[in-house]
Amino acid sequence: MDRRLGVYLKHLRENKSMSLDKLAFLCDIREGYLSRIEAGTQLPGVKVFNLMLKNLSAQPMDVSVAKELYKDVRSTCKPLTDKEDQVLSLFQDRCNSIMLLEDIIFFTDYSRGQVSAILKCLKAKGLIKVQENGFKKVEG
Repeated sequence: MDRRLGVYLKHLRENKSMSLDKLAFLCDIREGYLSRIEAGTQLPGVKVFNLMLKNLSAQPMDVSVAKELYKDVRSTCKPLTDKEDQVLSLFQDRCNSIMLLEDIIFFTDYSRGQVSAILKCLKAKGLIKVQENGFKKVEG
């Protein structure tokens, strides 16, 4: 994935002398999610992207540059949906341990069909792998 947007957003945050955890708190997202955005391995949804710019008090020129980068990066990849991100976060919350389908259903309160579809998408994006005893987040 193109890392320019993440690098730019990190640059804006650091220029404001704002910590990763503070921006994550202000945007009501997990630090791991923000870290993946800044590393350029995950594209934020539109809502999170706009919240980041707002909470960073980005100047009009910075907003313009960020939006152009966002549009450019978004055209080349498909971001995680909120549900995919929630399921992926479960792995991080549990120290990336192996999880069973039933565990994910329990923690998300999604139906078996929804969880199966989400896991299929995460696997196709290379973010999780199937093991004989469950699902595991791919490190990297």
